[in-house]
Amino acid sequence: MTLDDLLAELAETPSGQQIPLLEEAIHLADQLGDRKQSFTLRKRLINKAVAHGESLKALPAFSWCFAETKKPDSEFDTKDLLPEYSKIIDHLSYDPNISSAKMEDVFTNFKEELLAAGYSLRSYYTARLYYHWIHDEAEGALDLAKEAYQEFQKHPRDRICDCAGDEQRNLSNYAIRLYNDYTLAKALAEPILDGSLCANQSCSCSSNGETVRLGVISDLLPAAYKNGDLEFAAHLEQRGYPLLIKKHYISEEGAFLRYYAYTDPDRALKEYVKFIPKFFNKYNISSCSYFSQEVGRMFGTLIKYGHTTARLKLPAEHPLHNNTGEYSLQALQEYHEKFAIDYFGEDDSNADYDEFEDKKGDFHEIQNNITKA
Repeated sequence: MTLDDLLAELAETPSGQQIPLLEEAIHLADQLGDRKQSFTLRKRLINKAVAHGESLKALPAFSWCFAETKKPDSEFDTKDLLPEYSKIIDHLSYDPNISSAKMEDVFTNFKEELLAAGYSLRSYYTARLYYHWIHDEAEGALDLAKEAYQEFQKHPRDRICDCAGDEQRNLSNYAIRLYNDYTLAKALAEPILDGSLCANQSCSCSSNGETVRLGVISDLLPAAYKNGDLEFAAHLEQRGYPLLIKKHYISEEGAFLRYYAYTDPDRALKEYVKFIPKFFNKYNISSCSYFSQEVGRMFGTLIKYGHTTARLKLPAEHPLHNNTGEYSLQALQEYHEKFAIDYFGEDDSNADYDEFEDKKGDFHEIQNNITKA
């Protein structure tokens, strides 16, 4: 097969299945001595490998490209690789094979390259914030995450940064996760929810900010319920669900399922059946892991409230599929928890909403009085 044949096949291949073809195309381009094609294909491999949870395959490709930009006669610029560098760091944060000492080397190099290219350190502190938050079990990690949260806001935005909407979403999300400050998170989310941020700034959140708006709704939804802001939670659900169906983002679907476990257990199970086929459709492993993390909590909540089994119509590719349609919720919980742990590591987050169980009656009364958007 020629390189042109491979490139044509790549154009017709679903995103999640492109990595082996890209590796083969890179091998052919290297054999042909086509440095430009080798560089371009490796950049594509980096993005695909990172998106589909195979960051270790991205590292050699990135190292090759990085070395190529450093050659005196290179036609490639290191600046063009820094966005990929940032993505790789995010995904290396989850890799159990990467030691904290190695990550410090990576952060040091990333910082040096940003400064050398004339960029601000905003994306550097964003990456550190993400890393320390993920590894919050390490001594002093949360203090380091809080320090990075404050520092990144001091540095100006540039082309390496996340889009304005995504950054604002992260500010809101970390206000909950680092400081347990729901009031601040809600205030930070307001420019996204009212559309003013994404409407006024050039931003990659697309569709007039619908993507990032759905994201911030999924972040706030469980927190609003947890904090007893029941009317706001109902509004968020009714505003967010149409976006959820339109966008088909599985990581956000998990947050809605977790919410339904508290407010409408029957609906939680029905929506799980609706969403689960996508989970087995070669989807982004990172997104599937977020989904599984939330679904594990959903089943845990249902079990806690006395549900032990359910009749469900699961797809044949589901590992627990059977012909009776009767499923143990504990088995489903364990399956999704293991999937998430294999990617993220042990989940020690506090998802215990028992103190809000008495809010359920109030919630359903409020929900019935809200006119659906």
